[in-house]
Amino acid sequence: MNGSAKGVLAAGMAVSWLLTGCGAGAATGEEEPGGPVAATGAPEATESEEQRAALVDGQATLSAADHPVLGLLLTDGEGNTLYLFTEDEGAGPTCVEECAALWEPLRTAAGTEAVPMTAEGVRPELVAAVPRLDGAPQVTYAEWPLYTYTGDAAPGEANGQGADGAWFALDVYGGTITIPAAAPQG
Repeated sequence: MNGSAKGVLAAGMAVSWLLTGCGAGAATGEEEPGGPVAATGAPEATESEEQRAALVDGQATLSAADHPVLGLLLTDGEGNTLYLFTEDEGAGPTCVEECAALWEPLRTAAGTEAVPMTAEGVRPELVAAVPRLDGAPQVTYAEWPLYTYTGDAAPGEANGQGADGAWFALDVYGGTITIPAAAPQG
């Protein structure tokens, strides 16, 4: 095997390791590792555990989780449901100040415009970042700025679903999930 074939094989193994590790915690709510994304859109290969830990620190990660009512939806790396705000359509992030204290923007790593890592089930071509007026760039999916909801006390909750008729979870294809999060009582 020549040198370039070995390099491609090593990079492929590193990507496989990162993606396997990223997807493992989605259902359990465990924190999932991420890392920087190279210019090619693929995770950078690393050589040591220390290097991997340094690359993971502060990096946003997108995952997919199967919610019992809403189905397969987009989450952050800790399993928190991600929401879109319908007022953002075509305007970029419009939830600022008091709104952003309740609906926290999903930020990119350490204030950079780096695109976050994605786990199995997430479509990397739908991931980007847009600038915000109040700070670091915000992660987008299918052109929707992403937010978490402070009313979700634990990973897997979707208490913000349908709030004010303007806040909705996203499916992994970038579509809006409009069904209520809780099944009707009675």
